[in-house]
Amino acid sequence: MIDYLPDLLIIVYSGLLGLLIASFLNVVIYRLPQGETIVQGRSHCMTCGHALGALDLLPVFSYLLLGRRCRYCREPISSRYIKVELAGGVFFALAAWVNRPYVNLSAVLSLIVICALFCLLLVDSMIRFDGHKLVPPAIIFVSLILAAFPLVQALAANTLDGLEIANRLSGLVLGLMTIPLMNSLQPATNAKFSLVLALPVAGLWLGLPLMLLILLPSAAGSWLLKKKHLVPLISCILFFIVALLSAVIFKGNTL
Repeated sequence: MIDYLPDLLIIVYSGLLGLLIASFLNVVIYRLPQGETIVQGRSHCMTCGHALGALDLLPVFSYLLLGRRCRYCREPISSRYIKVELAGGVFFALAAWVNRPYVNLSAVLSLIVICALFCLLLVDSMIRFDGHKLVPPAIIFVSLILAAFPLVQALAANTLDGLEIANRLSGLVLGLMTIPLMNSLQPATNAKFSLVLALPVAGLWLGLPLMLLILLPSAAGSWLLKKKHLVPLISCILFFIVALLSAVIFKGNTL
């Protein structure tokens, strides 16, 4: 039991950290499309504008303790905030569990990279879900850089070969080609898709065969639901589910 205690603590701490970071991501998701700074200015109620105190900003707990209403104007608080916070906490904890045991630097780096990638893609997909097409290019660039981590990991372990490189680059190219594919599945009257960042990221991170597990359901959702704003979020969720499952099945190869 004692041998598992350090890993268990990392999983718990990761989950709590995920809640805190996701709470901040709610601010990022709202402010970036408005052109507002994310490093200055206190959070405030979206209805009455009252500045929120520390007790109002505890992830998940404040929402529940306040009865899902603003402390000051008593207007309902959107459940979206707690959903984003829970998503962060659950994913960080699962990622920590997948990457155990933490006996080397590679496991720690894998945890940091996949959690950072989760934060970036969550922000990107939620901004696009809200109907905003312009996402800061830095998010796209850094996400693609982080998605190349498995290649760097294989290179460091001296297991990287030409077939592996071709596999992941093929996945990346297929992901980048999904924009016209998604457009072709929509009626001509609908607006065109903006970039679904999770798809090229999935292609580079997972490689071509596994990437199809994200692409095909996303395409099916696009065609069946006829709601283009759902596709970035669906693709983001699918990518991280497949990434975690593949990491469990192919331990040490994906994450």
